[in-house]
This record gives sequence, structure tokens and C-alpha cells, in this order.
Amino acid sequence: MLQAVRGARQGMPEGLPDQTQAALISAVVLRGALVLGSGAALMYFWWRYQQSAKTLTIVAESINQHQSGALKETIKKRRGL
Repeated sequence: MLQAVRGARQGMPEGLPDQTQAALISAVVLRGALVLGSGAALMYFWWRYQQSAKTLTIVAESINQHQSGALKETIKKRRGL
């Protein structure tokens, strides 16, 4: 019985073929890089959105603080178009 088990083990490879194993490892590495890249891009776009929202708020407050009737009239005319 022991001889049969040794013979079966000698004929059966212990791991995946080298080409398949290399393909799986590179796929995992590529997927990790894509996830990290997507996360970084999403964080960048979110940061830019926040900056844009802050800038628009500052501009709106600045317009509201000025007592420029001409500027307010121009904005009202533009909205009407």
C-alpha cells in the first residue's frame, strides 16, 4: 500500500504548472493595481469637487456682499435668458 501512495505522488504534480501560476499571480497583481488606481482617481475627483464647491460658495458670498446693483442686474438678466 505504501508503494502505491509513493507512486501516485510521484506521478502527480505538487502545484500548478508554471505558466498557469504565473498568469494567476500577474492577474492578482494587476487587479490590485487597478483597485488602487481607481481608488486614487476617485479620491482625486472627490477632492476637486469639494474644492469647486468651496470656490463657488466663496464667489456667491462675495457677490452677495457687494452692493453692486449693476452686477446683480446683469445676473438677473442672464437668468432670464
